[in-house]
Amino acid sequence: MFKYISHGHCYLWNPSLVSLHLVSDFLIAIAYFSIPLMLVYFIQQRQDLPFPYIFWLFSAFIVSCGTTHLMDVWTLWHTTYWFSGTLKVITAIISLFTVFELRIIIPQALALPSPTELEKANQELQKQIVERQRIETQLRESEVKFYAAAEASLDSLFIFNSLRDETGRIVDFIFAELNSRAEQLISMPKSEVLGQRLSELIPINDTGNFLEKYLQVVEMGKVFKEEFSTNIFTSNISWLQQMVVPLADGIAITARDITERKQMENILQEREERFRLAFDRAPIGIALVSTDGSFIRVNYALCAMLGYSELELIQLAFQEITHPEDLATDLIFVQQLLEGKIDFYNIEKRYINQKDNIIWTTLSVSLVKDPLGEPLYFIYQIQNITPRKQNEAEQQRLITQLKISNQELEDFAYVASHDLQEPLRKIQIFGDRLKAKYGKVLDEKGLDYIHRMQSAANRMQTLIRDLLNFSRITTKAQPYVPVTLSQIVAEVIDDLENCIEQTKAQVEVGELPTIQADSIQMRQLFQNLISNALKFHLPENRPIVKVEAILQWETNQVQIMVSDNGIGFEEKYLNRIFTPFQRLHSKQQYQGTGIGLAICRKIVERHNGNITARSIPNQGTTFVITLPMEQSVDKQKEHI
Repeated sequence: MFKYISHGHCYLWNPSLVSLHLVSDFLIAIAYFSIPLMLVYFIQQRQDLPFPYIFWLFSAFIVSCGTTHLMDVWTLWHTTYWFSGTLKVITAIISLFTVFELRIIIPQALALPSPTELEKANQELQKQIVERQRIETQLRESEVKFYAAAEASLDSLFIFNSLRDETGRIVDFIFAELNSRAEQLISMPKSEVLGQRLSELIPINDTGNFLEKYLQVVEMGKVFKEEFSTNIFTSNISWLQQMVVPLADGIAITARDITERKQMENILQEREERFRLAFDRAPIGIALVSTDGSFIRVNYALCAMLGYSELELIQLAFQEITHPEDLATDLIFVQQLLEGKIDFYNIEKRYINQKDNIIWTTLSVSLVKDPLGEPLYFIYQIQNITPRKQNEAEQQRLITQLKISNQELEDFAYVASHDLQEPLRKIQIFGDRLKAKYGKVLDEKGLDYIHRMQSAANRMQTLIRDLLNFSRITTKAQPYVPVTLSQIVAEVIDDLENCIEQTKAQVEVGELPTIQADSIQMRQLFQNLISNALKFHLPENRPIVKVEAILQWETNQVQIMVSDNGIGFEEKYLNRIFTPFQRLHSKQQYQGTGIGLAICRKIVERHNGNITARSIPNQGTTFVITLPMEQSVDKQKEHI
């Protein structure tokens, strides 16, 4: 085997050329060996790199390349060319394998995103992360709000998940969530309920086949709502209202206790029934009338009053059956009601019934409004006063006749005061003349006849005068004015001075008030009472007459007592003494016509008071008069 020469001989051992190849191959070898070290470090630091084996191939390829360069340095002096060639073969194999792998990897590497794309993708990912965090925050906030709303709700809230069998059919529902109201409703804490079956805690048979209804809610996706009575919960709950809403794969149920509402509805229903009975069976006519005047509802009494059937009357308006003369007044009040100027009105009006007869009624109308104040309908209350109106017409006819009769009585009184008294005066005058001129020639019996004739004429004149006074109490009455009773009594005592002196009477007068009265009649009242007290005295006793008054502030009245110590009377005759011409004693005992006390009672009654008496025989009498302090305007007009 022949001997090879080294590369240095090829370079003729030129120092410069040898140095050039030596240094360059050595530096290349150092570089080739350094690069794999860096790649190995990089691979170890980045365990997440794709295709890590290619880096190992590159490291092996670079190391083999560096070794060939070292062999070039070696062959400058040594002739180991077979070993050097073997190294190059190994390097070639590694290079070809690396190229083969690169051909496979390059399409995959090209599919990898570029740094720009990675940056863009990273930014997009960051946005998605932020958005996801925002959504999660909103979800948490919504969940917090949901639970807060659920806890604050007055309703019981249940959330159920569907429980399905192996075929996917819903067989039950599982408690997934409930609020505190729901815990109170089923009387169980949430910790014991969650995860339990609905049919285990609340038997489906006791809830009106709700399971089937809940299945339809899930399958059809429609909301279900109903009210039902139950006794499976607490004793104070007998009615519930439930609303079932479909969820993703379950349902949400809100349950509300409506027991109190149902009780109120029952009460309202009972009241409505009572109202219907009261409305239909009321003894007066009642109707509900629309704002345009049409009858909405009428009762039996109104139908009977107007002669229409219920159907016929509902087809009419009140304007059609109102008397034309009363319609304008009625419509004015209706408009005032609608405008809110009045709350109700009462009038007398006439209706025309089905037979065209006039029906007199008293009408009371009020307006029903809605919660916003808008008019809904009128309530009419109608009472038939036709009989009363007929009676009033008859009374008016009788009053007219009475006025005519009173006028005739006044005419009679005028005749009595003039025409009847004139013959009496002539009888008295001629009796006096006969007695004066022929008294000496007449015997005792003739003089007695003349005396009896004159006495009869005097009694007749007194009787006529008393009758005139009795009739004039109302026909010649004066208006009520303030009258000082103490002054009136003082004047009466002054007029009776002679009689008081003759009987040696004692008259005591207390403090008397001022009242509204007819002063002339008050004078006549006290004149009769005091003169009677003086006249009807016991002969053996000195007459004592007292006039006193007691104010009754609570009734605005005055009670006047005129008492004496005279002959008195039995109280069983009390009503008799105030009747005209009724006497308890004979004319021979006490003179008078029996009209004085009747005049007193008429005066007191004309002043809207009353008079009575208390008496004991031979011990005296007390007349009690009660009079109002003030007279009403209507009473004054009536008596004037």
